[in-house]
Amino acid sequence: MGDSGYVQRIKELERFLTLFLTPSQDDGATIDDMQIFSTIPVLAERKGIKLTDDQVRQVFRNVRQALNLQIDTGSITIRNENAQWHPWLSEMSELPTPHTDAYYQYLFNDQDAMYTQLDKDTNNIMNLLSDPRESSAPISRKGLLLGDVQSGKTRTYMALMNKAVDRGYKLVIVLTSDNEKLRKQTQDRIDTDCIGLKRGKYVGVGEYLPKGEHLQCLTNMEDDFATRSKQAFDNMPRPNWRSRPLLAVMKKNGSVLKKFIEWLDNDDFTKDIPILIIDDESDYASVNSSKIGADPTAINALLRRLCSISTRTSYAAVTATPFANIFIDDEEAEDLFPEDFIYILPTPAEYIGVLKIFGNRNEEDAAENDQPEGLPAESPVRLLDQDSLGHWLPLIHKKTFSFEEQRPNTSTELQTTEDSVDDLLDAQVRHAINCFLIACILRPDGIHKRQSMLIHMSRFQDVQQQIADRVYLYIESLNNALRFHANSSANLDPRIQSLHASFDEEYAAYASQHGKSWEDVLHDLKRLIRDNRVVVRLENSTSDDWNHLHGAGNEDDQEEDSNECTIYVGGNQLSRGMTLRGLICSIFYRQVTAADTLLQMGRWFGYRPNYEELQRVWLLPQTVADFKYSGSIIEDIKATARDIQKRHGTPKQFGIAVRKNPSTGVRITNPAKMRHAEEGQGIDFDLENLIIESVKLSTKTEISQTNNEAFSQLLQTILSDDAVAHSTDPKGNTVVFEGVPANAIASFLQRYRAGYGDTYFGKTLLHYRNMDPRELETTMAQQFAQTQHDERPDLTWNVAFMNGRLGAIDVPFHWTTIQRAYKEDPSAHIYQVSGNKLRLGSKTDVVKVAQAITGKPITREIRNERDFYDTKLFGDHPTLMLYRVALINSATNEVASIPDSDGLLAAKIVVPSDTPGSPTGRGKATFYLNTVAARQFYEQQLQQEEFEGED
Repeated sequence: MGDSGYVQRIKELERFLTLFLTPSQDDGATIDDMQIFSTIPVLAERKGIKLTDDQVRQVFRNVRQALNLQIDTGSITIRNENAQWHPWLSEMSELPTPHTDAYYQYLFNDQDAMYTQLDKDTNNIMNLLSDPRESSAPISRKGLLLGDVQSGKTRTYMALMNKAVDRGYKLVIVLTSDNEKLRKQTQDRIDTDCIGLKRGKYVGVGEYLPKGEHLQCLTNMEDDFATRSKQAFDNMPRPNWRSRPLLAVMKKNGSVLKKFIEWLDNDDFTKDIPILIIDDESDYASVNSSKIGADPTAINALLRRLCSISTRTSYAAVTATPFANIFIDDEEAEDLFPEDFIYILPTPAEYIGVLKIFGNRNEEDAAENDQPEGLPAESPVRLLDQDSLGHWLPLIHKKTFSFEEQRPNTSTELQTTEDSVDDLLDAQVRHAINCFLIACILRPDGIHKRQSMLIHMSRFQDVQQQIADRVYLYIESLNNALRFHANSSANLDPRIQSLHASFDEEYAAYASQHGKSWEDVLHDLKRLIRDNRVVVRLENSTSDDWNHLHGAGNEDDQEEDSNECTIYVGGNQLSRGMTLRGLICSIFYRQVTAADTLLQMGRWFGYRPNYEELQRVWLLPQTVADFKYSGSIIEDIKATARDIQKRHGTPKQFGIAVRKNPSTGVRITNPAKMRHAEEGQGIDFDLENLIIESVKLSTKTEISQTNNEAFSQLLQTILSDDAVAHSTDPKGNTVVFEGVPANAIASFLQRYRAGYGDTYFGKTLLHYRNMDPRELETTMAQQFAQTQHDERPDLTWNVAFMNGRLGAIDVPFHWTTIQRAYKEDPSAHIYQVSGNKLRLGSKTDVVKVAQAITGKPITREIRNERDFYDTKLFGDHPTLMLYRVALINSATNEVASIPDSDGLLAAKIVVPSDTPGSPTGRGKATFYLNTVAARQFYEQQLQQEEFEGED
């Protein structure tokens, strides 16, 4: 084996060790150095790798570093502990678990996968379900399992299914989408991971199950329940307490579900047997989208009936995008609101998701020149030029769009020569395909692996086929060039030159690090083509004929270890539940209107072991912004869940406030799924660990004048009070006044107003169902300051004056104007600070204030400004940070016409915490509240008014 192969095996060993040693935060376990050291030789020997002492030490250092840098691996559990339910799994710990044992053996031996965390998670989830023992009182449970897109949710519920049949569940139903291809994909996985039989042969767990333990399934790869219903009605006994467990994979199709329920619900059916319903992609079709007061939608009504068919049913909704689920009306008992439990799966260390690819929008700060498409340094994203691409394929097009009509002088039948290849595809699409082919060559062990590319550019099948035609012809053209024109020493063929240019732009540095030159890559590209490994597949409901005509055949018949390099061309069918093995490159050119749909279209999320550096994703800048927003919603939901878990709250207390997108990008979900959502503003006045900034500044002169008067009064109080001290940042010139009386701050905030709709410093309007809307006269910032003053009258504040790069302001200390980009909303009379980012301060601002207060420089890395909201730095003293903001249009460099020459007055508050950095939402724009949150907040306001009205 060559040096590069050996090095790659050591890297794989390090990855495996990291996964194996990852501790679970649920049980407080920790990993020490001795455990890492002792594990290395054991697993190295298992993998047949001989390590020198120096190599063992290097592996140890790398693994220890990886373990210290992992994403939070702790799961989150919120549950409803009613009188009838209690955790029951430990009471059955002595019973054999053949299916679970077989599954874990299959994962470890055949998939090279660890199962320690998986076992803990599925034990936790099992305990949340109803007790399956006949002797226990029958109860039904409804819950939600949330995991990241493409992070391993399917593996989790496969383990859950095996564990459920071991513990006595008699019927397990898996609900998939309405797409037959996706049902088959799920059926295929269940055949391997749960049943152990496929077309009469032992597969997967079947190799490890004891004789006679294989499960029976009501569906198979060829037939769903609709085609097997007659056989089921005639020959299949209904499940009962004495029967063996049954499995079923069901599409969310009205006629299929109706037939299944009719078959199940007859006189022979035992009404209290334990049933587990796993609703995969539960935000799809399951949620009732009917108008309030109308009958529920057909699928929702059937699922309600299915959940009530036994008195011992556990319904587990599984999704990565729970936006529709959390807006289910929790007051409607028969609906699918997860009233009994919510379980959020941990994010695995090596998972590549929104945060790694797009960054954390909640942690971004403002910049002097705002760039909304800003990305992490190692992000695989490359930006598409819409103006250029739109000439080839407009972003918004009709299903009748024709490339020939768009470019009438071209003929696809002729476009296979080097002279006409440029007419086939847009240059950016050609570049992406070139990169995929090169990545297939550079991927370690890629010659033995299935690899794929996604081209998702239209939702219309006819347009998808036209794109597939052109991609196929382009591959044929490259085939000709590599076979017949790649041997020339000059390589003057434009197609070879194009491949070389793509190599230089994207992969030259990577190739050099791994000992490969362009000549090596070109040689391997010729072999790739000669071996006919590159296949173009059209993926939609009418694609079978096209695939057969173009040599793609039936993908279902492929061997598991195929090394095909597949270019998938398709649309929505590729966007939910479809797994593309070895996905390296993706070009995504779509306008999507809902955050949940967008996240599901991100098939590039997941795991890229040993080839993450090769991954590339081409997107529009607006799509990048939309993905950031969508990811921030998920992070906010997780943060809320962590807080409720700490308070031992229940799902009924899971008040969710999802931030409305401040830009013109995606909305949260389909409006029909949000009929029970309420638009309102922040629901929690505990402002600890929140980023509290005025980011919507009023354009009205009278408000600006009032703010300046309030500031003048505050400044006079500060400068005339001998008890107020002031300090300056030793590394800069930020001035901070300490010991400012709380009543002075309360008086200032009583008068200071940002623009309408600003979450913390502006007036808000609260709605709840048919109750009268009410405008809150006070701001959240004012209420906080007043509460602090009332409850702790001796408490003092810090007031800091934050500097920018513009002119000096007329005060008796150093203070200069900052510059921020803006976006104006004339109808609301506001400027949005930093445009769509809605950020006022830089994340270094808080550090400057802390340095001024402590008199010491802070050297630790600034990743999240909330990490510095620390009582060790600020004591118990809240801090008011004041800015003068000059607003400039980043596109035109035009300065906003504002009445103050020094800039508009803007404010920020830091509330110090004993546990700084707790991830919470910024609350920076409009919220959508689910029924729990809306009811809680409305009742809170009523109670406050009633209390204030008493003598």
